[in-house]
Amino acid sequence: MQAGLEGFFLEDMGRWAFRPLEHYIGVSDDLADDLRAIYQDLPADAQGRWRSAIRDLLAMEGRDHSKRDATHVLIDFAALVRAHEVLDVLPKLMAGAGAPLLDQVVRTAVALVSQTDAAHACLERVRTSPSFSPDYAGLVLVALCCSDPDGWQDHAENLAQPMRVLASRLGDDSTALRFYARGILDAIGLSRVVRADLKRLAGNAELSWLWTEWLDGPNSLLRCDADSESGPRILCRSRMS
Repeated sequence: MQAGLEGFFLEDMGRWAFRPLEHYIGVSDDLADDLRAIYQDLPADAQGRWRSAIRDLLAMEGRDHSKRDATHVLIDFAALVRAHEVLDVLPKLMAGAGAPLLDQVVRTAVALVSQTDAAHACLERVRTSPSFSPDYAGLVLVALCCSDPDGWQDHAENLAQPMRVLASRLGDDSTALRFYARGILDAIGLSRVVRADLKRLAGNAELSWLWTEWLDGPNSLLRCDADSESGPRILCRSRMS
């Protein structure tokens, strides 16, 4: 893989850089997709070695700007084949990254989210990176809630300031904020939204955007049923008939 990428990008060998697998290359307009076609024809043990190789190559090429084109392909390839092996490397690529690479790293980390320690640790390192931008606050917040739904309040509070910046940039675009608010709700499940949590949420001015989208807006996603025989309950409006 390393020899093929170097021949393709640094030596202008085109598809022949991947000989004897050159017939896979150029089938699509995306080299990462062509590499996925090779990957899918490999036995399971070889696929595992390829995923590990992606991780090792990213660790090396992330420090070499002459191989930046290959880095972009490798990150896309990692997302396509669900290479969770790269989770520990992705945040390191953010240091000094330009906008295209930064965007790619964050979105790949979000795409590889799962309820594992590795995914959670990756997202936390993305969130705390000096290169992190408020533009990604909503995506990363939803992903953190997916990786650790029980800690959703902490994640919302940790990202409260960048989310406030993002909300100010969006202005009246409530559609985008609603997308993130619904994403959090889908990630954590209604059972985790209890009255005590909502009281804590309502008391945090920096999280007013979420409070509005969930309960206090004209088209809020939730409502509190105070007349329930079993006591006050939180209901999803989309599930009410």
